[in-house]
Amino acid sequence: MKKQTQNFVGIIFGSIGILSAVMNLISDLSNNSIGASYAWWNYPTAAMGLLLILLSTTNREKIKIRMPRKRWTIDMMRLNTLTQFIVLLVITTLSTLGSHTSQWIIPMMMLTGLMGLKYRIITQKGLIFLVIFFAAVIQYSASADGYHMRGIFVILFSSFFFGIAIILYSDEIKRYLLLAKQYHEQLIKMETRLKEVSGKTLDPEEIGLTPREIEVLRELCTSYGSNQEIAASLGITVHTVKTHIRKIFDKAGADDRHQLIDLFKHSFSS
Repeated sequence: MKKQTQNFVGIIFGSIGILSAVMNLISDLSNNSIGASYAWWNYPTAAMGLLLILLSTTNREKIKIRMPRKRWTIDMMRLNTLTQFIVLLVITTLSTLGSHTSQWIIPMMMLTGLMGLKYRIITQKGLIFLVIFFAAVIQYSASADGYHMRGIFVILFSSFFFGIAIILYSDEIKRYLLLAKQYHEQLIKMETRLKEVSGKTLDPEEIGLTPREIEVLRELCTSYGSNQEIAASLGITVHTVKTHIRKIFDKAGADDRHQLIDLFKHSFSS
């Protein structure tokens, strides 16, 4: 799915959330019900809408979180799609619990399932579990009002509608499954390679690093510092640090700083 389409959906979704919160707040004020127990939902609704807009308008593709011994990379596009799906799932569930006869429930359930398939968050089996979950929610809500067969009806009719949706999306689902199989095979190869090199590190002197380059490398591996921090620690310029690290990359065959640290993590351990 194109990033522009995913972002466009996120902006619309977020805008509707903010608009809904504002309209509810105006309605509460006009009816003097701002203190009602349900009024507080306006704030998380607006917050979720704002979050979706921010995720959909950011120019950053990835965010790297660095801890002393852990590093995480967050894919912003994946985070955006997951947030959209989770928000829709929560809203649909809460709306169903609030009123099982609402005219919006079935369309929202269908949209949740289609979004999950389109964003590859759920599979065909996952869609079945989603239908069962929604049926259970409706059954719970309906039973409180004395309608004890409503959940079964939802399973029957939803199975029909989602079955049509699966048929319509069958080509895309097959393509996604094929891509997933290819990615799985590549992942197995990468895991095998990682096991082969696990525990192996390079010797800085054997690959021809100069004393100054070793000093810069030691500072990087022990402090995980930025170029500015390394420069300040060693009393050299940032440009000099960049030059040394670039040469270290070439000699070690590394692509980034994290890989470089992994290659020499045992060389400078205390």
